[in-house]
Amino acid sequence: MTLEEALKDHGIANVLVVDDCFDDVPLANDLADIDEAWSNFHDDWNVKIEEVIAKVYNGQLDEPHELRQDDDYIAALWHSRAEVGAEPIFEAYEATQRLDGDVAARLEEYLGQLGLTCTRAGRAFADTEVKADLIVIDLFLGAAQDPNAAELSKQGLRKIAEQYGAEMPPAILFSNSTRLASNADEYRDHVGLLESGFRILAKSELKTDGALKRQLERLVSNRNETVVLGRFLSALEAGMADASKRTISIMRGVNLSDLAQLRQLLLEFEGKALGAYLVDVFDRVLQHEIESQVPIIETANELSKIDNLDPGPPYLSGAFRTQDLVARMISQAEARLPLGGSEEFPVAFGDVYMKPTAVPEAPEAQDGKVDNEPANDSPPADPQKNDVASEVLLVVTPACDLLRGAAESALFLKGQSKQISDQSWLYKGDKSPAVSIDGTLCRIDWDLQKYTTLPLAEVKTLIEEGSVRRVARLRQPHVLELQQKLLTSMGRVGLPAPMPARIETTVHAFYYGADLKRKSLETESLSAGCACFVGRDEKGNRVASLVLTESACENAITALDNLSDDDVHNNGRASLKAMTESSELQKLLEQGIQLNSPEDGKVRSIKIQTKAGQVPVLHLLWNGNEPPEEIEANNTFIRGIVLHIQTHTEQPDPQLQFVAAFE
Repeated sequence: MTLEEALKDHGIANVLVVDDCFDDVPLANDLADIDEAWSNFHDDWNVKIEEVIAKVYNGQLDEPHELRQDDDYIAALWHSRAEVGAEPIFEAYEATQRLDGDVAARLEEYLGQLGLTCTRAGRAFADTEVKADLIVIDLFLGAAQDPNAAELSKQGLRKIAEQYGAEMPPAILFSNSTRLASNADEYRDHVGLLESGFRILAKSELKTDGALKRQLERLVSNRNETVVLGRFLSALEAGMADASKRTISIMRGVNLSDLAQLRQLLLEFEGKALGAYLVDVFDRVLQHEIESQVPIIETANELSKIDNLDPGPPYLSGAFRTQDLVARMISQAEARLPLGGSEEFPVAFGDVYMKPTAVPEAPEAQDGKVDNEPANDSPPADPQKNDVASEVLLVVTPACDLLRGAAESALFLKGQSKQISDQSWLYKGDKSPAVSIDGTLCRIDWDLQKYTTLPLAEVKTLIEEGSVRRVARLRQPHVLELQQKLLTSMGRVGLPAPMPARIETTVHAFYYGADLKRKSLETESLSAGCACFVGRDEKGNRVASLVLTESACENAITALDNLSDDDVHNNGRASLKAMTESSELQKLLEQGIQLNSPEDGKVRSIKIQTKAGQVPVLHLLWNGNEPPEEIEANNTFIRGIVLHIQTHTEQPDPQLQFVAAFE
């Protein structure tokens, strides 16, 4: 689909082109750095000039040199410039207007070639209702290219964005400024544009079709998805405001007598602080009210229906950090931490404590205190350094036991926090992927084998002494997940591991001769007493070990000794020499050949170390067909011998079957 077809398909026909070069009258800010021209003009000021200006200017002209920042005065001079000799004041301005006008004309010409209808507008473009499918606007509406000129375009675009809402037309902003990259974030955040809904180009790029065409193609290709996302965000913004208003209305219904009854009938024996409880209630009521916003749910469903998202490379690099959202999802804000616990029970479920120094631990178990991990007296770690991990403790004692004082001790899960980097952002394992600690985003790895219990009185002392300090609090669902994993780990039952299975196996040995044809290794049966033991490695992956009898190993080595260089291809002589002159192959066969996760029909090659380097000597073909009758000279089977290993399906022991039938 061509760009013209895509524009038409998405209903983009009318373009609003906004540039101060379309303004009929300059403003005071447009006349910068012309002090000499101003001085000359005011030096020549006379009664005649004053009479001419007075006809179009309603202000006082007693001190005309003080009116340089008066837009009405500038307009009066502009309209009378030829009559009063004020042309030098406007020379630079007019030159700039001509250049900008040429660029705008070239832009309009190209947009017209795409079948678009252009409408011109100056600095007052947002004062009336805008009807456009695409907006192309100067980033700095003014010759001065100053913050005021930028603010003018921002405010105008913001009005249009408020007018259109989620249907905001795509926008292309252009400028001569060298600060284009930094301006992009400002326009997204201040104006309310979506990253996929606008682009910024240098004004020089408007003189050619290339960059402008590519950016138009990007904006148009993602137009439908941008609108859907815009609708969701608009619904979210409006829905959150309404949900907040409704929640406040509900909470205002709580009066002092209600709080007194709440404290007396619930909180006093629960041990929960009134303020912390109300914040928890507000939290959940607000969440319920947000979930009750139908537009949020409907627009979220529309997002889910998007079949294919292909936005191309990101336009604003680093504009969105997903790990920041993760941190907010699994941990509470730092300002909320003081609401946890109480004077009697200083810790709360989900609290994360950091130990600047090691927590003192008694050498022997005491009542109410158990520790399965020796004390760590390492020096304090600096969490700001990427390569340094700091020890942290997570409170996993059930919240009700802490609040009601039923627990004399607190159970802590131990972990290591480390600043997030590309190497530390991992998903495997038991971890809190993103938690803000002292303003630094960290990952915490929890070790389910390391935990400790401390009496609450001792915990309180440690907190008061500064030996430990609360640095974060994880949200309840995440803490419950870790707590259940810990309790499951603690409740494991040790059982005897099942023995490796012994599978009957047939082994045939081949080599390839000088004629590149397959030949059987002349030896007595290798399969007599041969077996394959199938077990697992330390990670639980399947491992097979091929075990030959001593006589089979000896027969294989003897058969190899009987071969000469003339019996094998030239490419295989180094392997034959390695097999016959070194004892490595014999050791390998006698110790058993291990294969990690063998697959049917797949070949595994084994090398041994020689003075000339590593040389292949064995090629293991697991089940599948026999090796080919004839091969090419560059085939790896030339170098060494090929063992074709075939495992047999296990049949029940007849004696066991007889016993079972008898029973």
